[in-house]
Amino acid sequence: MNVEKILEIGVHLIVLFMVIPIHEFVHAWSATKMGYDTPRYQ
Repeated sequence: MNVEKILEIGVHLIVLFMVIPIHEFVHAWSATKMGYDTPRYQ
């Protein structure tokens, strides 16, 4: 495994960890807009 591959994997992991919270926020936001109040209590 060369340095470029390690950097590529690192960048992918950083992006993944940045995107997952946004994805989960949108789940909660859309549930709230649809009338569910459970996300407000989490």
